[in-house]
Amino acid sequence: STPLYSSAASDVYKRQDFGLYWGDSSDLDCRIRDAALNTIDTGYSVSPGENVTLPGSVSDGVYTFSIRPWDVASSAIDYLIEMEVPTGEIYPFDGKLLNATGGWSQEITSLEITKSTNGSVVTYTIIQY
Repeated sequence: STPLYSSAASDVYKRQDFGLYWGDSSDLDCRIRDAALNTIDTGYSVSPGENVTLPGSVSDGVYTFSIRPWDVASSAIDYLIEMEVPTGEIYPFDGKLLNATGGWSQEITSLEITKSTNGSVVTYTIIQY
């Protein structure tokens, strides 16, 4: 995979923000977890749209952004994930949940985020599923 974003030395400890958006009356939640499945941040509000953060202080490694349907209005739900990097650039990732069921009976891994450091440069590589 191709690196999506490399930070400057001054951005090493800045966070990566993620927003999850969808277009119907479903209630989708999300979270970021590390490779050991420990939760880093959760987005479990009742308002449309969720936000989570991958702190700049996390260790190098693999992290996942997953979608957890809570209340489902349709079994096929279009969604958009936006990753905002410290420079203010936004990288969009869109997709569709198929055969969605509610009550957190599903956890759909949507993005794999790999953080790696080489000297003073931190690189984030994203794989979308």
